[in-house]
Amino acid sequence: MFEKFEKKGKKETPVASVSTLGRLALNQTAVTNFALGNAKYATLFFDKEENLIGIRFSNQKEESSFKVQWRENSGLFLTIKNFFEAYEIDFSQTYFCDVEQDKENKSFIIIDLKTRRERR
Repeated sequence: MFEKFEKKGKKETPVASVSTLGRLALNQTAVTNFALGNAKYATLFFDKEENLIGIRFSNQKEESSFKVQWRENSGLFLTIKNFFEAYEIDFSQTYFCDVEQDKENKSFIIIDLKTRRERR
């Protein structure tokens, strides 16, 4: 008896990716779940002890902020090679990490580099 193949949809889990181009991306699920659709700029933070990247999104440009770039229906990305280099964050290969929204400050996103998963 034949079984119909059902394509699996896009991930329903918020995910961040680090690419070899020096980009940090958030998938569309993260953008939607964390209400980031209007973000224009991002200010970056790093917690060396916990190996966490923090991102504060805003519509106002600040000193040292990065411009948010968009891909239609795919999420957003930041080109931050100099940030990766300054904190010695590996971007020699593409990988994925868990991402969550700060419970108190909804415009602050936390990426946990300890949850790194290699691209398949």
